Amino acid sequence: MAIPTVLEDVLKRPFIALGFAALVMLVPLALTSTKRSVLRLGFRRWQLLHRLAYLIGVLAVLHFYLRVKADHTQPIMYGLVLALGFCLRGAAKLKSARTARIRAGGTRPESV
Repeated sequence: MAIPTVLEDVLKRPFIALGFAALVMLVPLALTSTKRSVLRLGFRRWQLLHRLAYLIGVLAVLHFYLRVKADHTQPIMYGLVLALGFCLRGAAKLKSARTARIRAGGTRPESV
């Protein structure tokens, strides 16, 4: 199969382009998912790179949604599960930031 033909097909169908983009973004995550990679990159850079997983999840849900022709129930459910995961992650981050602020001697909201 010729590369130009593959590229034409990818660009012609948006769901293929989204799936292909997600797949390509998974490659650096797979290559850097070892302890040795964390040590080599440093934790901060490794963590920044692995945050691509959030974008990949969104692209995967969009890919699935566009791929389905009739009943979009299943891709919508996956999207809702992903959104719930994002909300839980965000809430945990807010809570830990608030706790850190309080421990550092920041302002503490008054109890009612």
